[in-house]
Formats: sequence, structure tokens, C-alpha cells
Amino acid sequence: MSDYVWASDALIGSYHDFAGDVYFQGADAVEKAKRSVARSSYGYPLSREDIPSKTFADKTKPQKLKHFNVIGFFLVSPDVADVLRQVDLGQGGLYETEFFEKDQVTPLDYRHVYWDIGNQKDSFIADASPKADKTTAPRDWPEPDRARTRRRHSDWKDDDLALSADALIGPDCWVEKCFRCSFFMSDRLAQMLFAEGLDRDFNLKRCRILG
Repeated sequence: MSDYVWASDALIGSYHDFAGDVYFQGADAVEKAKRSVARSSYGYPLSREDIPSKTFADKTKPQKLKHFNVIGFFLVSPDVADVLRQVDLGQGGLYETEFFEKDQVTPLDYRHVYWDIGNQKDSFIADASPKADKTTAPRDWPEPDRARTRRRHSDWKDDDLALSADALIGPDCWVEKCFRCSFFMSDRLAQMLFAEGLDRDFNLKRCRILG
């Protein structure tokens, strides 16, 4: 078993040339989508009903989708999806969607799928990660959890973050309860992405395992 895992800050950015159908279904649907994205950011699993079944281009000539894209929800390429199907996704999952041009009628030949991470672990060690920046946490959280909530520094590097051995247990991809704006993956999953040349969009940084 590897003695480290990997963190990604790919979800920091956003991609605005496409949007899920839920953002075109009125104010109530938009608010529901925002709540779903917020839940997902904490690692709570979403249902099929939460995930857009159709995805529309926002521009006449949209920028080409990457292997990993953030449009509120996460879109991954067929190649990344093939890798994810080989690991333990836990309560997360992959969801197909249909793509259309801006007119919302003309089909687009994309095979990307939505990826819901859907897992949370609590293994981040703030005291052993001094280069991580302090950030806010939900007001109803216990004070110890609020005090140790962090986010990655703007120029973070390999081994800046430390996690306990609990990170090695369970699903291969997850969100840390007390680390915001990033998600984590096992060394197994990271090495599979490296081997297929699919890691670039994830901006992966190695994390130490303590204990």
C-alpha cells in the first residue's frame, strides 16, 4: 500500500462554454442546482435527478472540452471515465448526458460524462500542513473543525499537505471534510491517470501520510 495520496485543485477553475439543462429550467431549478453543487463540494453524493441529463453549449463555437471540466458539476472525458470505472468510486458515480449546440436542438458529438465524487473523509491534518491557508467553514460545525479548516496555498507543492492513514481506507476519490476547494485521490488512481497521460487537467500534488 502506498504511503501517500494526491490532491487536485482542478475544481478551482470554471468552464463557461457549456451548461447543464438545469440552468435553463427557471429560477427554482437553478437554485436547486446550486444546492446540489454545494453539497457535492463537501463530498455528499448526488442522485441521478440532481445531474443534468442534457448539456448545452453557451457559445456558437464553444471551446473544446478538456479531460476534466468544471461547469458547476464535473465533466470528464471518455478516457478519464474509463479509468474511473476501474477503481472504487464509493457512493460517487458517473452519469451520461447528451450534448447540444447553443440552439439546444442540434446534437454535438461529445461523449463526456458527469462525475460525482460523492465521498467524504476526515483525515486532513492541519497542524502538519502549515503551508495550507486558513479559510471559512459552516457556522454550525464544531469549533475544532472550523479551526482546522484549510484550503491550498496559491503556490502549493508536493508534500505540503499531510493526511492520516485513514485516507488510505475506502474509496479511491473523495473530498476532505476540513479542506476546501480540492479533492483527493488514491495513489492507485493517480498512477493510472499518469500512465494514460490524463493527469494534466487535474494539477495533482502529492500528500504525505502520517501515522
